[in-house]
Amino acid sequence: MKRLLDEVIDKRPFLKLYFDRDVTHLYLNRLLEQDELRDVTQGLNVSDFITHFSYKADIDKNTKTQKNSIINGGLRFGNAITYLDLQEENFYTPNPQQGLPASVVPQMLLTNHSLVYLNLANNNLGEPAGKIIAQSLKGNNSILYLNISGNALGDKGFEAIATALQYNNSITDLDVSNNSLSVQGARYLGIALKDNKSITYLNLKNNQLTDQGSEEIINALNKEIIVHLDISSNNIDNQAIKALAHFVKHNTSLQYLNISNNNVGKTPEFIDALKFNSSLKILHITSNSLGNEKSIKFITDMIKENSSITSLNLDNNYFGYTGAKDIAGALIINKYLTTLILKNSNFEEAGAILLAQGLEQNTTVTKLDLSNNNLQDTGFIFLANALKGNNSITHLNLSHNKIQAKGIEALSYILNSIIYLDISGNNIGVNGAVAFGEALKTNHSLTYLNLSQNQLQHQGIKSVLAALENNSSLILLDINNNNIGDTGAGHIASLLKDNKSLAILNIGSNGITQTGAAHIADLISNNLFIACIEFSGNNVTQQGANLINTALNSNSTVIKFTTYEAALSNTIFSKIVKNNQLLQEKLQDLVHEKFKSKAEEDIFKELLILIKQLQVSTEKNITPELSNAKPLIIKEYLQIIANLAKEESLKHNQAKESVISQESLISENQYIEILSNIDITGAIDYYYDWSY
Repeated sequence: MKRLLDEVIDKRPFLKLYFDRDVTHLYLNRLLEQDELRDVTQGLNVSDFITHFSYKADIDKNTKTQKNSIINGGLRFGNAITYLDLQEENFYTPNPQQGLPASVVPQMLLTNHSLVYLNLANNNLGEPAGKIIAQSLKGNNSILYLNISGNALGDKGFEAIATALQYNNSITDLDVSNNSLSVQGARYLGIALKDNKSITYLNLKNNQLTDQGSEEIINALNKEIIVHLDISSNNIDNQAIKALAHFVKHNTSLQYLNISNNNVGKTPEFIDALKFNSSLKILHITSNSLGNEKSIKFITDMIKENSSITSLNLDNNYFGYTGAKDIAGALIINKYLTTLILKNSNFEEAGAILLAQGLEQNTTVTKLDLSNNNLQDTGFIFLANALKGNNSITHLNLSHNKIQAKGIEALSYILNSIIYLDISGNNIGVNGAVAFGEALKTNHSLTYLNLSQNQLQHQGIKSVLAALENNSSLILLDINNNNIGDTGAGHIASLLKDNKSLAILNIGSNGITQTGAAHIADLISNNLFIACIEFSGNNVTQQGANLINTALNSNSTVIKFTTYEAALSNTIFSKIVKNNQLLQEKLQDLVHEKFKSKAEEDIFKELLILIKQLQVSTEKNITPELSNAKPLIIKEYLQIIANLAKEESLKHNQAKESVISQESLISENQYIEILSNIDITGAIDYYYDWSY
């Protein structure tokens, strides 16, 4: 009987939806045959364990009809569905002849009482569909997260949705950004927010609300429940800023506030109100013209007196010499800030000297961004000297500051406490690279190092890599755009072949040709620990590509190798890891360990889900949606692969042979397609994002 069932399942794989509790995520990426469509629709109706659903086939008349059928027929009664992400999917059009009927998903909202997460962003819904969604929301009390950003809902659409929010008591997270709300639309939303007792997260970004529209909404906000508020890029000033000041001053729940790209500089009294708020932890106030004397005074007084804010982003406010002096004085007093972003502050050398005095006496700031400040060698040397005895700073961004060889030498004073270092775009040259290599030899703390755009050339890169030959801490190295050429590629191959910590390597745009490709192929063959290589922007011929492809086929650790050429041809650089059994076992072990924090525990839980999807997806139609996974998870995924290889290299290599011999659980082309959408650089930037 079991053999007969297996044969049936082999011919009709979607029958698994009826009984296989391991298949919890269903992602469809092609037009289904009629029997498959029936199995999917009926399977969704009876399944109690499908929690995630997506249909992302190429849009045409037939696939639109199928989506309509599946959503209206299957998901209407799919009571286990909790997560539905339709972002950028053209599900809604006011004219049914041009797309799916606007009533399809709203009807599902009326009958599905388990949906928790609904993302309808960037669908250009328009007013008619907005009204229907609003009607559906009135009868739905399960949705916690609703994203209707980028939908041109119009005044009438917002009037309907605002009315629905008065009846809905379940939604806690609401994103209405990028909708170009008029004053009237803002007024409707304000009326809804005044009566709503559940929304704690509100994103109003980029709606061009202006002063009047913003004031309508701000005055309606509940001062006791709003935790996260983003009102950036709305061209607000005067009365709205004063209303926001009153809200902040008397609020007891707000933890995150983004008011960037507005006109706070015209009404700096808002900053004064922050002195009285004891709940706010993260404040973004970038690009607000705060470089005037009055605003600087309010900013520095706030830094001195506020004891709750731990992350402060003041990017692009051009404080200059005066601002540097006053901020330095405030930092001596403040004992609570841990993250300080002062990018584009126009400090220059003189400002850096003053700022150094404040940082010398501050022991709480751990993450400091001083990029794009024209510090030059003199300014940075003063800064480095001031930080000699300060071991608190672990993350330092000094990119684009015209720091050259003399300044780089001073890095040795502070390098031993640094985990994250970005000195890209400084044109440190060969001499600077030699000096940095010397400082790097004794370093055992760095995990992230960005040396891109520095004209290191092959001589400079040799000095840096020689220092890293036996390094056991660095996870990411970015040396793109350094004109290292084929000789530099040879240094990479010879000096990194025995490195056992590096997981991600960016060597893009370096003038590497076919000769250098042979060196990179040697690196891939010899180093079993690097998980991702960024290679785009190099001029490699088909012969060089074949050499790298052959090396990738013998290496089970590299799961992503990116080139512009690879984007044009699925046959180049196609080897990736499949079903790494060792990784799955290790992740299972990690789940039972004690975690340092709830956030860490959540990361590993999501990783387990990710790996389980790889495990149970036994046909090409049921595939893991890795391209939509959180960048943080992708970063952790890469890092854990590297760590596993480091800790258990022998066992890993034994497992590799058995894995390669197995029949692919998911077609290789699909893996390539999914993984090619992951922006590895973006993933790392997200992981190291200091602002959240």
